[in-house]
Amino acid sequence: MGEEEAEKEDGALGHQNLRLRRQAAFPACVRREAAEAGEEPGRTHRRGHARIRRSRTTLARQAASRPTVFRLPGAGNPPVQWGIMRGADALIIMARAPRPGAVKTRLTPPFSPREAVALYACMLADTAEEMAALAGVRRYLFYTPRGGRGDFDAAPFAGYALRPQSGGDLGERMARAADSAFGAGAGRVAVIGADCPALAASRVREAFRELSAGASVVFGPSVDGGFHLAALAAPAASLFGGMPWGTGTVLAEIVARCRDAQLPYTLLRVEGDVDTVDDVAALARWARRHAGPSCRRTRTWLTSRRGRRATPRPGE
Repeated sequence: MGEEEAEKEDGALGHQNLRLRRQAAFPACVRREAAEAGEEPGRTHRRGHARIRRSRTTLARQAASRPTVFRLPGAGNPPVQWGIMRGADALIIMARAPRPGAVKTRLTPPFSPREAVALYACMLADTAEEMAALAGVRRYLFYTPRGGRGDFDAAPFAGYALRPQSGGDLGERMARAADSAFGAGAGRVAVIGADCPALAASRVREAFRELSAGASVVFGPSVDGGFHLAALAAPAASLFGGMPWGTGTVLAEIVARCRDAQLPYTLLRVEGDVDTVDDVAALARWARRHAGPSCRRTRTWLTSRRGRRATPRPGE
């Protein structure tokens, strides 16, 4: 029975159970932060008001939404030059050139470096293809290392303005990429990675709608306590500096900074990203249960691995 049917049948009790299930879906660190503040996960916080307004748009989408390579052959992409379009939405993909030993190193072992880079390349190309559905949104791909531009001269990246990343840690690089898009005239900017195949273009649209509704920042929480999407209504470099990247407290820390700065924020649906071998197993289960997003390359990679076992873990 779907959530909407359950709500109709159970009435008020169904609504209460649905609310509790949504709260439980958020990472423990977020639930703990909300409890300490006397708040509820998934609500939008408004500057200058003691009360907390539930984001109707976010919760409706949470109830209705379905969580949902090696380089491809093709001619080189012509440079994309975005003109000054004040107020337009912009999407940024933060990407690494898919080279063995440089991406998804936490998968090795049990996977080989070539297997890990193949999975990352699939996810990256699928992400670029999925986000191409964002009509009217300026699309950027910020890459590293600086000499890696040639790795993105394949078909999935047509329509993306390619820019080298700059800065130190991930937070500084994200902030500088967002600043660049704002400097080119964007009114709202969403920043994503390439390791969350469940992230659909419609979810990015949802983030832009939340910004238009009054949120200053929108996050797509990850199961591991981080986030796979950050959308901004204005430059906010201070949110990302000195963050304990790679830990399970990233989202809780950045939410605390939003509160301290009195920035209204919204949390979207929780999704899983891919960093560890357990994440790969979870991704395979997700792919069997959901038809979209299509992420066709990633699904093909998973199918090719079916029935094969990676190198045993210590103790097995």
